[in-house]
Amino acid sequence: MEGMEDLLGRLNLSSEEKKTIKIGAGKESSVVAKPYRPRAVAKLLTEKNVGTEVIVDSVGWIWCPTKGISCKDMKDNIFLVTFNQESGLRKAVDDGPWTISKEVLIVEVFDGSKAIEEYEFKTIPIWMRVERLPLV
Repeated sequence: MEGMEDLLGRLNLSSEEKKTIKIGAGKESSVVAKPYRPRAVAKLLTEKNVGTEVIVDSVGWIWCPTKGISCKDMKDNIFLVTFNQESGLRKAVDDGPWTISKEVLIVEVFDGSKAIEEYEFKTIPIWMRVERLPLV
């Protein structure tokens, strides 16, 4: 089995490919990795069209009271929410249920490998109080 260097040494690129690919040029990469930003995808279950400012104004101050959130409208009342602190993501995902004007807001952790259509938005955390439950 040939080594990778031997295989690459015999690689023939067209003049067009040589213009766009630079491997091992000896310079530092100009590509800068984006810093990790905690994100979630949220869907507001309503027939009305809602803007990003509604999400930011309604729950942004609850999720990230000191640093805030930013919000991008994806489509059909689905939003990509970026948190400026990690604790905001945990609060948004774990401390629900969330409502805005009596409409349910479902929040899921953002997964960059999923398309928006792949999010199911079918789980809502709820609190239930049970009184007079006998302990047997």
